[in-house]
Amino acid sequence: MVAGTHGRTGLGRLIMGTVAEEILCQAPCPVLTVGPNVVGATVRNLAHRDREGSPCPAEIHDILYATDFNHPSNEAITRAISLAREFNARLGLLHVIDDYGDRLHEQPGPIDAALRDLRELIPEDAGLVYAPEALAQFGVPAESILQTAAERETDLIILDTRPASGNLRATTRLGSGVAHRIIVGANCPVLTVRS
Repeated sequence: MVAGTHGRTGLGRLIMGTVAEEILCQAPCPVLTVGPNVVGATVRNLAHRDREGSPCPAEIHDILYATDFNHPSNEAITRAISLAREFNARLGLLHVIDDYGDRLHEQPGPIDAALRDLRELIPEDAGLVYAPEALAQFGVPAESILQTAAERETDLIILDTRPASGNLRATTRLGSGVAHRIIVGANCPVLTVRS
């Protein structure tokens, strides 16, 4: 399913809600969400294409899969691997540690542990053209994911999602507010996969 969003924030989001968020909560299939910044990026890229010619096929050169490891989903990482294989794209696996407090001195450190866990998500026989890149960092999840996607010039962000019990708006493993900020701020589409 494909959904677009205007990216309302603040009072407008509170009063109106967002159709895209409701779709993320209820759709029985993966949802590709196109936020307000994707159009701007697409228009800028049109300057480099033949405007009179037929539409260009989708080009995906870089995929960023973000996870917080709270509820691992094989379906989301399987789709990320499948799409990277289909498009011969680079695949980045990102974990953002936002609650690091006293954990900085643990052995092994939280970054090392996250990198190990990310590498374990990819089977040896994945058949990818490029070796996946494991990325782990401290930071605010939405900001870190958006910054990493911008630095990599990511064409697709993939997030795990699941409905929270009793609250349709609390949808993503990373938190509904985080997913909303990613969708609204991303220069590329965001694919959410429910487990």
